[in-house]
Amino acid sequence: MVAADGIHSAVRRALFPGHPAPRYAGFTAWRLVVPAPDGIHGAHETWGPAARGAPCR
Repeated sequence: MVAADGIHSAVRRALFPGHPAPRYAGFTAWRLVVPAPDGIHGAHETWGPAARGAPCR
């Protein structure tokens, strides 16, 4: 099951009623999918100001 109903997830509350709500930890994630230029294969992610990246598995 994937419950992608947002930060105030009703599904999460229903499945984990005694669990605390999420809280902001100081990080923001931007996710997107774009067409890859020819010659580039596989997924990649970059973390932090140093822009170190790693292939997604």
